[in-house]
Amino acid sequence: MTLTRLYIINFAGACFVAWAAWFGYVQFVFSHDVSHISYGIAAVFVLCVVRVFLGHTDHLEEAEKQLTGLGFIGTLVGFILALSGISGASMSTPDGLMSIGTGLLSGVGVAFCASLVGVICAQWLGLLGWLTRE
Repeated sequence: MTLTRLYIINFAGACFVAWAAWFGYVQFVFSHDVSHISYGIAAVFVLCVVRVFLGHTDHLEEAEKQLTGLGFIGTLVGFILALSGISGASMSTPDGLMSIGTGLLSGVGVAFCASLVGVICAQWLGLLGWLTRE
């Protein structure tokens, strides 16, 4: 029964990801994360799901924490990128202000996208852990 539920839940999740990719949301998230930490988060997530289907569930609780932590690291990297381009000299010209604004938006994009991927993957593993405990 548990294996059937795992297939159904993961198929529904794959359909949701396919829907999000169809509308460009997946590409948006990964293209706006210039640090590419979202790719690492996604790779860890896929490996964890494969392990669940192989019957190993002892890693799920720790993997949830690690994915959330990686998302938080992505947030910090994004904020560092956002704030690194700010200097007093660049605030004196309109072109400098445009450069600062572009850097801020790029850094915030990294921060939010990495956090989003990390939290979604961690929650998904939490759901798989809950299903396999029953």
